[in-house]
Amino acid sequence: KSYTHWPIVKVFDVSDTGGEKLPSLNLETISDNSQRAEELYQSLKNTVQDSGIGFEEVENIKASNALGVYYIRKGMIQVATGKDNSRGELFKTLAHEFGHALYEDMFTRKHEGHSYAFEECVVETSAMIISAKYALDIAPYDVSYVASWSRGDIQLYKSGLSKAATLAHKIISTLGEV
Repeated sequence: KSYTHWPIVKVFDVSDTGGEKLPSLNLETISDNSQRAEELYQSLKNTVQDSGIGFEEVENIKASNALGVYYIRKGMIQVATGKDNSRGELFKTLAHEFGHALYEDMFTRKHEGHSYAFEECVVETSAMIISAKYALDIAPYDVSYVASWSRGDIQLYKSGLSKAATLAHKIISTLGEV
C-alpha cells in the first residue's frame, strides 16, 4: 500500500514579521457626505455645465426609481437629490450620466451595432473607474448593476473595457485634480 500525506509545517503569517506597520488605504465610502465628496460633486457638476450639456437637480426622476437620467434629445442630465442620496452617490451618478452624454460623440453607438446594454456596461464601468480615481469607494451595487446589464455575458463586459477606460480618461482629464 501507498499513503499520501502532508507534513505539518509552520505557515507564514504577517504577525511573524517585524518593522513598520503596512500602510492602509483610507477610502471614503460612496455613501459618505464628507466635504471631499461635496467638492467632487460640485466640481463635476461645473464641468458638466461648462461642457454645454444641460444639468438639473430634481427631487425625483419622473416615473422612475433612477438616481439620474440623460435625455439624449434634450441634451440634459437630471440627478435626483431627494432620495437621501449622499454627495458621493450623486458624484458617481453624475459621472455615469455624463458618460452617457459623451458616449454618443465618442463611440457612435448606432454605427457600431452596440446595444443599450453594452452602453450601460461601459458608462457604469467608467463611473466606477472615476470614483476609484478620486478615492471614493464603490458600492457592491455597481458590480451587480453591470452584471445585470451584461446578463452574465463576460465577453460583452470585456469588449467594453477599453471604451470604459477611454471614457473615464476623458472625464478625468476634463475634471482634473480636485
